[in-house]
Amino acid sequence: LAGITAEEGERSWALMSNTTNQVAALIKTLQREARAGEFKPRHTNDLGVDFDHVRRRGVRPEDAQPERDALQALREQGLFDSLQRFESMPPGLPPAEQSDQMMITAMSGLSESRDVARALAASMRLEALAGNGDQVVRNFAAGLALARTISLQPGIICGLVAISIESMI
Repeated sequence: LAGITAEEGERSWALMSNTTNQVAALIKTLQREARAGEFKPRHTNDLGVDFDHVRRRGVRPEDAQPERDALQALREQGLFDSLQRFESMPPGLPPAEQSDQMMITAMSGLSESRDVARALAASMRLEALAGNGDQVVRNFAAGLALARTISLQPGIICGLVAISIESMI
């Protein structure tokens, strides 16, 4: 982490945190809609959106309408723009005043980070099917940047989550 100023690390951390919070908020909204019966959830989860479904071989874009709608909502909220900005920033570091709670801080966004990676991977698949190679490359780089930041946080679980994110991407 040599050469990264505290300000740069904190700015990158804030962007990552805001991005994962956006995804968490959308997922909560989708869960509420599924519970209210506004649409039938896919498979047995109560989310109704299964980004892993999109990544399966042979799934056509028309077979993944709930996932496409969720990705569009994330796109409209600026998720992919945020992630592409994140890709060009140094690794994110929590603010210094949180250093005594570092593990709690790092752990709080791990699940949402995996959800971000699933959304990125699903978007990459759909973009690839549409022939948008440049967008696939940008999303790939953003996913690797996300994994890099997660891997630099304390605790072995952070390293394992980073590996999981890299494998999804």
